[in-house]
Amino acid sequence: MPNEVSWSREQMVGYFLSQSNVIASVEQGSEKLEEVAAWLDRGIAPFFTPSPRTMQFSSDIWYLRRRG
Repeated sequence: MPNEVSWSREQMVGYFLSQSNVIASVEQGSEKLEEVAAWLDRGIAPFFTPSPRTMQFSSDIWYLRRRG
């Protein structure tokens, strides 16, 4: 099931900041939110020329079906 989403660089950073591993690191004091955001922004910048970009997320849909 493909799903296309158009993101600006800032929106993509926000999406990554919402991930549970980032939240846990910030809440534990291992990382500062501003530093993580700056690191992410620098890391993804080369992929956002031009901005915004359309990303395609895809996955399989699995379901159970009764036999007979």
